[in-house]
Amino acid sequence: MEAEDGFEFTTYEAERKNTPCISYLDTRPVIEIKELTHAEDPTEAEIEEEIRFDEMEMIAQLVMAEAGNQDLAGKRYVVDVVLNRVDSDDFPNTVEEVIFQKNQFSVIENGAFDEAGWIITEECYEAVKLEYEERLNYDILYFSRGPSKYASNHFKHQDHWFGY
Repeated sequence: MEAEDGFEFTTYEAERKNTPCISYLDTRPVIEIKELTHAEDPTEAEIEEEIRFDEMEMIAQLVMAEAGNQDLAGKRYVVDVVLNRVDSDDFPNTVEEVIFQKNQFSVIENGAFDEAGWIITEECYEAVKLEYEERLNYDILYFSRGPSKYASNHFKHQDHWFGY
């Protein structure tokens, strides 16, 4: 016999068969618990792709902080500086090390790099993508608001001076 509140009453005979006199009718769904398995280890190609994606994201963030107000070419030149430094024997060998090398990019020190992470534009990502495909300039290693004492062969594009 079932009551309105979901409890079921059993008879004396049922109780004698070691079943409870009152039982709650459980209407919850059955949840199947499966054993967790580990994914396969990533391949070397997958690891390299992930590293490249992370590097491109980091460069786009730097571009936003340093050249967010510049046109696409100006953004691409900033990407060139980073990639050319990675390729140069005079600078660190990874994008991350180049970007965070002490006293190289003022936006790292003043917090603009961190702020830029929230507002990266599609044009910044496009500049990075285009430079990974084909660089505008394979020589430039520096840029600043004015000609740099560390570089020669300067040229100006919008607000930045670039040189090597």
